[in-house]
Amino acid sequence: NFFDRTTYADSKDLYVRGHADADAEWVWLYAENGEGATNSKTTMGRLGTQLLGRVELFPGSNWVCVAAQDAAGNLSTSRYAVIRDTNYVFKITYPAPYAEMNGTNIVVKGEISDNLTGAVIAVNGVGIQIGTPTNGAWAFQTTQAVGMAVGLNHIEGVANVNGRSLYVDPPFTEYQMLSFNYKLDYKTYSESSNYRIWQSARNSVDWMGPSATYSQRSVGQSKTCMMMTNYNLSGCYDLPIDSLVNVTLSSQLTWAHFGFTENETASSRTTKQYRDTEVRFVKHAESDEEQWVLLKFDPLLMGNEILNSASAAQVFFRGSPGISIGYNGTVGFVAKIKPNVEQRVTEADFQWPSHPSLQWKGHLLSIARVSNSVIKVDTIDVTSPESGASVNPPPFEGHKPWPFDVAHSPSPDKHMVVFYKDVADSSFNVDGFDVTLKANVLPTSITADQLSEVWSKISGPASGNLNRTDAFEVKYQNPKVGGVYRFDFDLGLSGCAKSEANIVLPLAGAEVDSIVSADIGRANTFATAVLASYSWFQRQRPANGRRWFVDNGAGDYLGRPDNASTPTVWGYNQVNTSSSFGMGAVGTWKGKPVRVAKISNFMVGYAARKIGVNSVSAWISQVIGTWNDSAASKSWNAGWDIADGASYDTTVTALVADIWDDADDKNQKLWPNISATDNYVVPNSFYDPDHQFTSPGFLYMTSP
Repeated sequence: NFFDRTTYADSKDLYVRGHADADAEWVWLYAENGEGATNSKTTMGRLGTQLLGRVELFPGSNWVCVAAQDAAGNLSTSRYAVIRDTNYVFKITYPAPYAEMNGTNIVVKGEISDNLTGAVIAVNGVGIQIGTPTNGAWAFQTTQAVGMAVGLNHIEGVANVNGRSLYVDPPFTEYQMLSFNYKLDYKTYSESSNYRIWQSARNSVDWMGPSATYSQRSVGQSKTCMMMTNYNLSGCYDLPIDSLVNVTLSSQLTWAHFGFTENETASSRTTKQYRDTEVRFVKHAESDEEQWVLLKFDPLLMGNEILNSASAAQVFFRGSPGISIGYNGTVGFVAKIKPNVEQRVTEADFQWPSHPSLQWKGHLLSIARVSNSVIKVDTIDVTSPESGASVNPPPFEGHKPWPFDVAHSPSPDKHMVVFYKDVADSSFNVDGFDVTLKANVLPTSITADQLSEVWSKISGPASGNLNRTDAFEVKYQNPKVGGVYRFDFDLGLSGCAKSEANIVLPLAGAEVDSIVSADIGRANTFATAVLASYSWFQRQRPANGRRWFVDNGAGDYLGRPDNASTPTVWGYNQVNTSSSFGMGAVGTWKGKPVRVAKISNFMVGYAARKIGVNSVSAWISQVIGTWNDSAASKSWNAGWDIADGASYDTTVTALVADIWDDADDKNQKLWPNISATDNYVVPNSFYDPDHQFTSPGFLYMTSP
């Protein structure tokens, strides 16, 4: 029930809410007692996937049962235990439900049984004072006025007694039928072997909620004639029609009729014309904000046919074409409804097509109930056969922005991810792939051709394209450049917030080639100073090697190379900010993603060769810098070879392609980032590895 509370006093009415899948066509609510008897089997109100209804409880223990069925006939049930404790009386008698009050506060009144006179009772948090008993019931009223806001207000009472809580009058959100009225002008003619009968009359029908009956006034004339054997009419008599009756509503449903029908056979003819029809209702809801809804009327007939999708679309309500809900002629129309405000529906709201047939013509809309499903984007799914494991994956909740901040780590914003390693071939060409964006629109009976939906790309690299923009499900085709791609989806309903989703092709750190090229010159300067100050034997000493290339990270590129226009994604390119300060990033070198540590191996190898470290010492000294795996050794050797005269461009281009196959998973996930690094600082200015990138410290030693 509304407050997840199970025990109520003697009041038999229980207001229930719940949820059902969007494809549930019918949902029934009823109560069972322990003897198998059932109460109040009614269909529940629907607000999107939310269910609302009222059930009459048996005294004592009840199973409150809900059964849902989809169009295919699949049935699902759920039940919960609720107690109606008839030992207690606890009810609010004033104000009446849905009473219209003029004022900002009101003293609430009610009744309790004598066994609750010692209970702690409050109404909307306000205490009560108890009056005198009348016929075994004690009147109470709040000690001060309960505040009221403009619009619908909910009043709830709670009584705490013997460690238990009893509840009364939980809030209720549903359509309330206020009134209906119409006039029916009808004419009939029928004949048999001996009689001819004519009738002409007007029925005036008026109902005002919450009455269980409506009045029907009939005024007109009836004429009956006997047909003699010579076919001369004789024995005719006229009867006036003048009656006023009160008719009990069937199943507590209101029926108002719009339109006209004509039916003619060889022996009869009937015409009905409904005039001045008006239905008044209000949608009660927690919020007064306007809602785009699929407003449903039940049922609607065209001639004598239950509407299907094609015929429903020929009927318009306030300019919106009808949508067949798929059962019993129920039809829906996209409309904007303001909750908690009286709504009026008249014949002028409808446009009808011409609908002749052999026997019937005309149209008839009979409103038994008004309900709706709020039109909204429930979620957006983003999928691809090539998608990777996102730390915070879709779906994206509808009608809200979903920005992706690359700096949010280790808990990134919600995103769908495609990793470079899953779409790049052995030649580093990106294979064509698609990403499907699907807006899950509720109610499910709404189709794309009934709205003016539009997909748009908000931001991202100039790569790939949407295959279309005017459907609930589209594909973003063939993106080949890393970055963050953001999209929005607009239902095409004014005032309805857009929904968003994003696709992340996580970029590596920015291109560092120009920095490494400049560092070659700095390494040459370093080598010249070392050669001038140290003998060959001194240059082979491990202590000097550690001082030049190990201590305080002097042999390492540190931080995360980045570019403000094409930033790397921290969550997939995390850098160590504690024990190995500034290590761990992936950058881009000669157009390929490369661990920054491998560039350090390269530069130390180059410098070691330039200062004349012998081959044995060089082999031993490869523990200097990052511990050498296969990619590290290849990087060291490339630096050594360039120091011996090999071409920098040729050697490094081959190196980065070669070591990519040996790279770890973090390296291979990240996409190339061809933008030049713009967050470079010299080593003595380096302090923030998340936002800065710097060269090995030995390159800036003035007295190595």
